[in-house]
Amino acid sequence: MNKSTRKVSLKKPIKTDDLFNLKLPTSVSFSNNESKIAYTVEWMDKKENKYYQNLHLVDVNSQESVQFTHGNQNDSAAVWSPDDSQIAFISGRNKKMGIYLMPTVGGAEKKLIEIDGAISNMQWTPDCKFLVFALRYNDSHFIEDEKKKKEQPVYRHITKLFYRLDGLGFLPKDKFQVYKLEIATSKLTKLTKGKRDNLAPHLSPDGKSIAFISNRTKDPDIEMDRDDIFIISILGSKEKRVPTPDGPIHSVRFSPDGKTLAYLGHDNPNDDWGSTNVHIWKVGVKGTPKAKDLIPMFDRSAYDESITDTGGVGEGGDIRWSKDGKRIYFLGSDMGATNLFYVPARGGKPTRIYSGKCHIKGFSVNGKTQKAALVHADIKTRVRFKSALHSMAVRKKRCS
Repeated sequence: MNKSTRKVSLKKPIKTDDLFNLKLPTSVSFSNNESKIAYTVEWMDKKENKYYQNLHLVDVNSQESVQFTHGNQNDSAAVWSPDDSQIAFISGRNKKMGIYLMPTVGGAEKKLIEIDGAISNMQWTPDCKFLVFALRYNDSHFIEDEKKKKEQPVYRHITKLFYRLDGLGFLPKDKFQVYKLEIATSKLTKLTKGKRDNLAPHLSPDGKSIAFISNRTKDPDIEMDRDDIFIISILGSKEKRVPTPDGPIHSVRFSPDGKTLAYLGHDNPNDDWGSTNVHIWKVGVKGTPKAKDLIPMFDRSAYDESITDTGGVGEGGDIRWSKDGKRIYFLGSDMGATNLFYVPARGGKPTRIYSGKCHIKGFSVNGKTQKAALVHADIKTRVRFKSALHSMAVRKKRCS
């Protein structure tokens, strides 16, 4: 090649130390009035050689962003109170998990509870009096002697096929159960029980009922893809099963009128490892209308399947209803890109809302659902936080 026509790259090669400068947004949460967004930023501490996460807030109109929490800790799962006056979040500190509250205008945080275990799927009740979530205690929670908690067991009695995970180690013997936490008193009440995990609770719009997922087969480790949906009262009544086809279930969501449940799943419980597409299904809370695949012709799964150097494949996926109950929003991956879609609640062909050669790692809609907050990256720029300030009801947008 002629020297005069040779292109010279001015880009600097990445170095090891550059990794410590990365600030990676991992999740977003829109306020109910759609004016502010809480998002999580992951970063690395070079001295400790560990990952940490803190919460940030951005004003949608001014685009001004401020760091909301600080310190070498892992803050996540920010959820806005119904009146937008407070944010509840989960924080991992000193090898324990806690639920904290902070006023959205800033100020001192308040620790509601600290447990030796894991917390997920946290949600406010409409009256702002309770938080509902799934909780599982670690084995060390049941050891009274603090010194013995730090000692490794002499042996482990393994009774399950699914007993260990990369990054987590040996799984606790305890099962996830649904709890509610009273804000004023920090009183913790267990709402479900049993020898099976009761997962992914979701509150009805009136705050009176909770839907959750559970595998009640003889051995869930062998029959992993045979989940069921159950509904209980927030007061702790007897659970009721919602009839659905055999298959895996994720992300159960009540419709705005509380009469219908949408979920991610499929009807092939004998799937040979991910060959069956995960779609959006809809079923009446009492089993009528019967469960129906809303996107049967969609030749993709309805969740983020992109894998990058800064994060793994999306676990389980997420779906959200529009305020009027006419649409359901979800992510879908195709040809190396992950885009934002919606499907009519009656079913039909999905529509791309935010499309192009990009990776949407997460999204959030709330309130009137006229805007969406996205964790977004494209092939031209680095991973960044981005708020899509378009009306999803009438416009489509492409990655820039």
